[in-house]
Amino acid sequence: MTNNDNAALIQLRGVVQQLKTVGVTIPEDLASEIKGVDTLRVMTEQTRHDRDNAMRDLGQAPTQDLEKALREARLKWAESSVDAEFISRAEAIQQGRVSGAFYRNAGWFLEELTDKMNAVVDEYELNTLRLPPNLNEINPLWMTPEDQNSIEAFRSAVPILDSLWNPYKMVAVAVGHQYSIANKTDEGPSVAVAWLVSDVESSRDADALATDFRRLSQGVTSMERIRSLGIWGVISLSGFNIDICSPEEAEYRREFARNPASASAPPAKKRKAVLLNK
Repeated sequence: MTNNDNAALIQLRGVVQQLKTVGVTIPEDLASEIKGVDTLRVMTEQTRHDRDNAMRDLGQAPTQDLEKALREARLKWAESSVDAEFISRAEAIQQGRVSGAFYRNAGWFLEELTDKMNAVVDEYELNTLRLPPNLNEINPLWMTPEDQNSIEAFRSAVPILDSLWNPYKMVAVAVGHQYSIANKTDEGPSVAVAWLVSDVESSRDADALATDFRRLSQGVTSMERIRSLGIWGVISLSGFNIDICSPEEAEYRREFARNPASASAPPAKKRKAVLLNK
């Protein structure tokens, strides 16, 4: 396995761990493929151990048994060399199997995370409560009880949303999507986020929302009080609803806004994978 292959595998395993952390059940096929990688790693360690033992035994052999010790050490080394070659080739194959299983289930992962995030939005009524429009300037002492309730609801919900949004982005990026509000030279990834997490209905609104996302990321002073509310607070203050969807649905929204007549049919839900009952 090359260093790049190993790095990619480490990345995918990190994503899987993030998914587990937020309560997403890992499908059986992916869990089995990862287990296969672990089995090969145990075999690798055993091969190294066998080689070390062969050299240790050779070094400790009495002089009168040296010829026998050399033959045994050579045999053990040859066997372990064959094992090492097999393991190296098997690891490369297994890397592909893990990647394939991950990609097969990526769409379902994203929809599962989408459902969880939208459930949080509903639970905390983030699209019903409205943040005070002058949040950046208003004196907290002048806030109404309604303003304070809205802010507290967002402060409670944002850490949960972020804990789900982070693995969402990790899965999406792993399968080739580009979602980021931190890119200073390319507006595309932040505009894509706007279509993905809000109910904007025009390119102009998406561009404006994306601009605010980037300002938030860059630490613009006028965003100081909003920073703790993240992109979710920015969406609300911009007058839109938080409405997270799958990448396919986001592309449909964008296409429909450009030309409703030529927009393709809304994407269907992904087939639910076979899950582990654990």
